[in-house]
Amino acid sequence: MIFDQLFQYSIDTFLYQYPTNIDRKLFQKIALIGNNNSPTDSIAQLLRELSNHFNAVSIIELGSLKDNENTSLENLIDLCFDNNILPILIGWNEKDILSVSQAGRKTLVCNKIYNHAEPNEDHSYIGYQRHFSEMEVLQKIDTNTYGSMSLGKIRTLPLSVEPIIRDSIYMHFNLNVVKSSEVPNTTDAYPTGLTTEELCQIARYAGGANGLKCICFDHISDRSLEESKVIATVIWYFFEGRNHLFHDHPSISTDFSSYIVSFHDEDIVFKKHNKTQRIWACLNNEYYACTNDEYTQSIDGSLPDRLAKLV
Repeated sequence: MIFDQLFQYSIDTFLYQYPTNIDRKLFQKIALIGNNNSPTDSIAQLLRELSNHFNAVSIIELGSLKDNENTSLENLIDLCFDNNILPILIGWNEKDILSVSQAGRKTLVCNKIYNHAEPNEDHSYIGYQRHFSEMEVLQKIDTNTYGSMSLGKIRTLPLSVEPIIRDSIYMHFNLNVVKSSEVPNTTDAYPTGLTTEELCQIARYAGGANGLKCICFDHISDRSLEESKVIATVIWYFFEGRNHLFHDHPSISTDFSSYIVSFHDEDIVFKKHNKTQRIWACLNNEYYACTNDEYTQSIDGSLPDRLAKLV
């Protein structure tokens, strides 16, 4: 099988033990995959030391990619998607994820905007720190992206990050977004940054993104035990979010209540799922996740800045 040729371990290598009377083929697989000598095995071992609360997904360990030079990230993601596998990729950087040519929102969780990352409407930047970025870049983010949040804005409006993550198709985590005191071997981390707990919450939100195709983590040294522990914990909370995934996106569910709000001759249809209470706004025939506060603000006659960019 192609998976045996590409990866260190077989597709039947489960990270946790599961009851033998349940056919795990019925569940979506989440696969741990490494690249460029990333410490995938040590992270997998750290995950095994954490409790298994996940009865709705099958978590497998594929290990390292054998031929990373001739296997593009895009082809790897497609292969996993075609086999109902959501990959957790360790050892790919922001440039790699931005190089994926397929359409879909790419969300970068990092402390700075890199030179190769030209802000556009399909990119979101989470946790960036304004003092690392040129004013011109910050203006481009404000003008060209509707789903970006700086570190300060996350601290001010922590719940507002959830709908941005919910809309993500590809996600990349760089540990430099975390305070340097918590990731001491990450050279470009600074004393200012997210806490590990905040990053875990973002990862849990990612687990609830219906359209998500992959999450990536930047390369770390196999000698960085503290960083491996942070990544393992963040991945565990992603597992938890995925385990509780409810297929409530308007494109795959009809169990909604709809509300129409008019702004300057433009009708915006808000759809609230009757079970999960999550809300989407339909703009230009596209669905965009939003918070309850954004919905309430719109009903009161004031369109939130984030949604106003889409009208």
